[in-house]
Amino acid sequence: MNPDTPSSNPLPQAETEPPFQPQKPRGKKKLLIGLVAVVILVAIAVVVAMILSPKGKQQATQAEASDTSLYHDRAGYDRKTLEANIGDPLAITMTAKKETQALSDGTTIIPACSVISMDDVQKQDLKLYPNGFGFPVQQHYLSKSGKAQFLPQANQMPLSDETMSCSYGLTADQSVAITVNQAFTATKEVVSNWAESSKYEANITMDGYAIFKKAEPVGASYLLRKNDDAIGVRLVVSDDKKVDSLLKTAVSNLNSFETDPKGISDVAYKSPTFTDPYVKSCDLIDNDDLKQLTGADASTLVREYWPTAVGVADFSKVSDYKTKSNYLRNRCVRTSNTPEYKTLVGTYHHTLQVTATSYENEQAAAQSLVHYSVGDGNTTKAKFDGAGQEAYLYMSDTQPMLSLRQGKTVIDIEYRSYLKTIEPVDLTTYGKQILPVAQNITKKLQSL
Repeated sequence: MNPDTPSSNPLPQAETEPPFQPQKPRGKKKLLIGLVAVVILVAIAVVVAMILSPKGKQQATQAEASDTSLYHDRAGYDRKTLEANIGDPLAITMTAKKETQALSDGTTIIPACSVISMDDVQKQDLKLYPNGFGFPVQQHYLSKSGKAQFLPQANQMPLSDETMSCSYGLTADQSVAITVNQAFTATKEVVSNWAESSKYEANITMDGYAIFKKAEPVGASYLLRKNDDAIGVRLVVSDDKKVDSLLKTAVSNLNSFETDPKGISDVAYKSPTFTDPYVKSCDLIDNDDLKQLTGADASTLVREYWPTAVGVADFSKVSDYKTKSNYLRNRCVRTSNTPEYKTLVGTYHHTLQVTATSYENEQAAAQSLVHYSVGDGNTTKAKFDGAGQEAYLYMSDTQPMLSLRQGKTVIDIEYRSYLKTIEPVDLTTYGKQILPVAQNITKKLQSL
């Protein structure tokens, strides 16, 4: 059993797409985040101990008495129902930046995570799903660090992975997801044709926005239209009153952007269980990295993936290292297009995915590199020189991977090309391709 097993929770579902779910690592392989159902975790027996709350009062937890510093309780989350790998169930914070984003022609970019913010969700007494390993919170936004030029998609509607979007995985199999398309990502004609073919039906007009609805097998999708803006809102929320309130909030926030625009949301973690600096994976890769790999500039679209919780890693079942450690994990995905495609992600593209896991000490990070990233008994692993304090090349299913450790941080690097003629075919080829990127990442980690 791998030390870092993810909690089970379906992530928010994009328009017409099946839900993503964090998934337990399969045997000796790396965790796959995919479009599959989650396996149920093996229950771990723990004993009750007492820790101090922020008010100084004692309260029961499932942590062992010697490990109480690993756990922190939050209002609304019953420790008895949480899995042992959840240290702090709600450590994440999201704050809209004051700096707004705009195109060169002056068009202000709508930040998806401010259409319905995390605070807006929580005000409805909806709880974010506690997960330190998977990614219940996702934010896709535009960044100047990508230099590729782009035009609106000509014949199809960009969905959540292809444009600005935001999603929140919630407890009780609920979710909230927002997808933003403006004139520079989808024309009015494309939006109208897509809405008609997707069988959206006119519903109401609210404060200048025409709202269209489509019932789904679970929950409902809404399309909010005004001028050149088309905002998709997917709500899997059981309480109709909360659905209505969230729609009103979305419209109110959208209208407020005209006089009080917002920037993208800055994600941070605040928890007594993890007070050391931690690495944000999107700080580690930029346009130069993509161009080195592909010969093309990076898309301006950045995809961020965040857990809600501080995790707890226990390697005692797979090694002699018996000390549990808190960790923080996040992922960044960048793409670059082949030159003939000029939309945000294009039809044929290259994907660079970097996952950063920050531990409290180097020993835990070293254990994670071997037992989680590479996987126990992985016969494909090969020591890799030139990046990090230690690193391995290995195969994860059929995909070449490179994982490295620098200090207390483990970095997993996956590069995929969707042009079969140049897709890496073996570890040696992959190692040569990824080395410059791995070296750049190492230098950045050394400077943090």
